Amino acid sequence: MVQQNISAYGFCRPAVDVLQGALWREERADGWARPERFSENQLHALGSCLAWHPGLYRQMARCTSGVSLSFTTDSTVIALELWVEKLPQGTQAVLRQVPEGIHDSVAVEIDGRQAMLLPISLGSPEGTAQLPLGAPTCIHVDLTNPNDAKRELRLPGFGEIHHMRIWLPCLTSAAVRMLYGNGSFFSPAQPQGQLVVIGDSIAQGFVTGSPAKTWPAQLAKKCKLGLINQSVGGQVFQPETVEAPTTPEPVQLVIVALGGNYRFEKTDRDRVKREISRTLHEIRHAYGDARIVALTPTPHFEVTYQTHPLSCFEDVPGFIAEAAASERIDVIEGTNLLKADPKLFADDDHPNVRGAAHIAACLAENFKKSV
Repeated sequence: MVQQNISAYGFCRPAVDVLQGALWREERADGWARPERFSENQLHALGSCLAWHPGLYRQMARCTSGVSLSFTTDSTVIALELWVEKLPQGTQAVLRQVPEGIHDSVAVEIDGRQAMLLPISLGSPEGTAQLPLGAPTCIHVDLTNPNDAKRELRLPGFGEIHHMRIWLPCLTSAAVRMLYGNGSFFSPAQPQGQLVVIGDSIAQGFVTGSPAKTWPAQLAKKCKLGLINQSVGGQVFQPETVEAPTTPEPVQLVIVALGGNYRFEKTDRDRVKREISRTLHEIRHAYGDARIVALTPTPHFEVTYQTHPLSCFEDVPGFIAEAAASERIDVIEGTNLLKADPKLFADDDHPNVRGAAHIAACLAENFKKSV
């Protein structure tokens, strides 16, 4: 029951007031709101006959990857009304191929440190309490540091000011309603310049275990940018989906991380080349003066899923480099971001949390050198 244990909180505010990483939200009459990271036009294109796998893309596009609640408060305890949907079928199909464990979560950060991880998994790792899926719940967070030797009880409204970020799941969708606290305010985080990531399942967050640990989330933090993660599991270059988001602060950096999914199917070489060229052209046109960087695919292993013999995947890095050069877009080789080391992978294709950290660190270092 959502309303359980919230009577002790003296202050509340609609959770949508402190959302980041969402372009709009689907609101219901009972107060629940589901954040969306794609515009309605983009959602239509992703689910249209122009998409390679419209059914899959419709599922993945509704996931809340990169969406968070970010705010400051003087509360010492808070509560959030949250509704996490069941994992989409496409997500479940991928997770069946990776080891058991925490596949996704709601992650809570207090003053930059991870304070709580509420797991979402396909299975039920032993000893792990998981979030209920497909039903409302209320999560409670104690903002006081249990390791602080000087920890002391403060009256409501007299607590220290903390910055909080609650990351919503990467691999499914979620809705929020009210945010409760025992203090006197929830102040939304100040807008920042934006990082937009246009990618596939690797950038969406398969299978890092925490939405705060995806490489886009880690890179945004390193670069001190807000994040809009428009990555979709299974996606390839699709020019019809390109649309620059309207945000309070300008987009400063765009990273295009597509191409890996061409290896799984029979592909027409000329069509793939056109798709890549048209997509990068549309991105350059849409994002104006923002810095745009295209990544070639990261390494993979030919174990569970082998490259289709009629795929043109081996030509994709060259197509990306050629199209990027004509659009004045920088290119970074995926092989320079991630080594083909099984210890950095969750499966054949998807980096684990260590691999995601490696990608973010390499990108941040590259951008630092180029400034």
